[in-house]
Amino acid sequence: MTAWNSLSKMSLAALSPGTYAGAITTSNLTTQTVTQSGTLETDTNLTVCWYGATLCGSGNTSLGWTISLPGSGEQVIYNPTVWQGVLQLNTTIPSTSTVLSCSIQLPTGWTMFINPATGGAFTTSPFLGSNGQPMTVGGLPVSGMQTNGTGSITNIDVGSSHFWVTDTSNGQPVTGAEQAPPSGTGHRVTWTELR
Repeated sequence: MTAWNSLSKMSLAALSPGTYAGAITTSNLTTQTVTQSGTLETDTNLTVCWYGATLCGSGNTSLGWTISLPGSGEQVIYNPTVWQGVLQLNTTIPSTSTVLSCSIQLPTGWTMFINPATGGAFTTSPFLGSNGQPMTVGGLPVSGMQTNGTGSITNIDVGSSHFWVTDTSNGQPVTGAEQAPPSGTGHRVTWTELR
């Protein structure tokens, strides 16, 4: 990987050959947990103790992160987007309607804004409420909102204001105000753009 990394325009970290031999499973990923409160979600913000790093002092065995989605059958099927350092995605929860149903129930889902470095919440929510302030639930930053969104999220800047837009399962668009997280440090450690 050293020769490959030297071709990159950015600093990359890679494991030395032979330092890790094994499968990547949930046991060597840091799991962030989502909690739902009505139509809002919060996410844990556990530190990812990267394998071979010294960030946590000891126990540096994590090869990445995963999120435990709480909805029955909830999954990510649309392309995530990144805006100003925020990983934005729509999840979907399949409809429980069957071919014998008398009424059709649309799929539901959540719009999530999470930290791509950890899979967890930011210290301040990217979601802004109607008062222009970061949204919180029980003092925790909001990292998700039930929008029943479909497809990828689009971002629009109007002057110094920032908005996100997504379609929903009933064909009606949903929009909201957002803010970029405070600047921090971090870089990709396991992938790079194809050349």
